[in-house]
Amino acid sequence: MKKLLTLILSLLWVIFFVWFSNVFATDCHTINYGGWNTACLSINKDGNVYTMSNGVNCPGGWCSLACTILLPNSELKEIWACNGSFTWNWASQWLVKIYTQFNWNRKIIERNYNFSAWTWWSSTVTSPTLNKFQLTTNKSNPSTNQWVDLVVKARDSNNNILTNYTNKIKFDVYYRSKTSASSSWTKTTSSTYFTINSSYAKWYQFKTYDYGQKSFYDFIKFHKNNLDYKIRVYDEDNPGIYKEIIFYISIFSSDIAWFSVKEVEMIQRIYTLRPQLIRQLKVEHPRFNTNTVWKNLWNDLYSNMKDVLDNKVWRKFTNYNKFFSDFMVWYKRTLDVIH
Repeated sequence: MKKLLTLILSLLWVIFFVWFSNVFATDCHTINYGGWNTACLSINKDGNVYTMSNGVNCPGGWCSLACTILLPNSELKEIWACNGSFTWNWASQWLVKIYTQFNWNRKIIERNYNFSAWTWWSSTVTSPTLNKFQLTTNKSNPSTNQWVDLVVKARDSNNNILTNYTNKIKFDVYYRSKTSASSSWTKTTSSTYFTINSSYAKWYQFKTYDYGQKSFYDFIKFHKNNLDYKIRVYDEDNPGIYKEIIFYISIFSSDIAWFSVKEVEMIQRIYTLRPQLIRQLKVEHPRFNTNTVWKNLWNDLYSNMKDVLDNKVWRKFTNYNKFFSDFMVWYKRTLDVIH
């Protein structure tokens, strides 16, 4: 009888242990987020319901912990404070990713979880790495000599801000002609073309307190209004990771002395249409191919218009009336050749 009772008790203990393991089984995984800050994450199983829990050690006081579980079917489960439940109906071993964020420090756990045995099989812990930059500005079409801001955000492969990014970034400046559609970009370091605020430099070392994003106020100004400009931001250690932003400098501004916005706009339109107009006139009226006087008038007019758009100090057209006078001389000569 005593042996039978012992056997029954042993069976009850086995049954209780299996039930206890099924409901409360845990495999705590400790993650170190820097310093003494840690979190111990575990997932317990009860049927198809899985409950995540954590043990947080935060010596500095208040800490914020968040988790997102990526299941094998690409479904995301947001677990507030890494304490909560979710359902999963597949009873097999799958790779599970857990994106964790402890205050501003993000780490990713990749573990093979056996959903039938509710145990972890293997694991790796990785920190997100730089995948790309995002650049924004307060003004993409500034006037010449107008300060513009630049905001740089480092992002990982999931398009999240890389809050632990502390690398050095560098800035390159390029320009191209606004008046030529085939113009290529030219890199420049000359102060003739741009000025970077003396508060900054042509590089920046991200700090831990930047949390992956930095605003450069009154960062740069451009000096020529007949050019487009481009800034390239790249990681010093990984130059292949870069982002570019283009600035289309406004030519319709009061920067050109003695010319109004509409007057500059008119000169710009005529200057841009010139190649097409020349081709059309020569096709329809072959006499233009041999008329030297007309050619010289048009070339002079074209060159002097460019001096206005370049805002050159020493230029023939010091006001719109002088431009209009020369334009009418060329126009009348054009009518003479046609007729």
